[in-house]
Amino acid sequence: MSDRARILVVDDEVGPRESLRMILKPSYEIATADSGETALKTLPGFNPDLVFMDIKMPKMDGIELLRRIKAIDPTIEAVMITAYASLDTVKNALTHGAFEYLIKPFSRVDLEETVRRALARRQAELGKSNQLSTLVNEMRALSTKTRTLEEEARREQAEQSLRVTQLSILREISRGILGQLELGELTEGITTQLKESLGYDEASVYLGDSLPDGVQAEGAIVCPIHDAGATVGFLVVANRSSARPIDPRERELLDMLADSLAVAIRNSRLYTEVAETKRSLERLVKSAGDAIISFDRKGSITGWNP
Repeated sequence: MSDRARILVVDDEVGPRESLRMILKPSYEIATADSGETALKTLPGFNPDLVFMDIKMPKMDGIELLRRIKAIDPTIEAVMITAYASLDTVKNALTHGAFEYLIKPFSRVDLEETVRRALARRQAELGKSNQLSTLVNEMRALSTKTRTLEEEARREQAEQSLRVTQLSILREISRGILGQLELGELTEGITTQLKESLGYDEASVYLGDSLPDGVQAEGAIVCPIHDAGATVGFLVVANRSSARPIDPRERELLDMLADSLAVAIRNSRLYTEVAETKRSLERLVKSAGDAIISFDRKGSITGWNP
């Protein structure tokens, strides 16, 4: 489509309609209509910048056509043409949004000057509309970005709060296991707390340098338990039943718990060794009766009297 301004001429009389078309067509894209109804049908495909319309037309007069055009697109400029100007007619036209009115007969100079001013105002209004549209779009984009930042801040705050809660729970669990010396009670206690406090569907502690056959590691977090450079067990958690995703950052917390478990397992084993030594000595003393037992300076038994 041409970049020239588009003007629609509406008049039920052929003479005035064709006269306007002939004068304006060298400089503008021109379309004509012989009635208000035809003009409304022409409007969507032609998209005029300016409409000239006679006020007195059968069926639909110029004022009604003006009202309907402004309802469709308020930025379209309209110039009313009349042979019988009256104060009421002019007031009615201007009230409904007409840019100007021309009284027949009018000069070519008046016509061209009216066209120039009407198109200039339309361009100014479109510029304001575009600026407003740009401003609205920028405000919407800013509002969207603000909401996104607020959501990210809330999410980050929630994650930090969750992490603090998890750390607090793990700290309490770690304190509890470090004071637990019975290995069976230790592993049972840690798995129970992981399920109840942190909400894991599955939690197990396996002792040894490798996972037992049949343990399903896929879909689980497996944390090796290391002590003095050697693997002494594995902490395994999963949410296969609920399918609740496990945040990768939870791995850090579970690794911390595995470190505490390593210390607890070492303490438990030392306790077991000490307890076994104590029981052996008690059995020895009990079986010796009144025997005399000799020790060297290091505390080792050097002899006894049966």
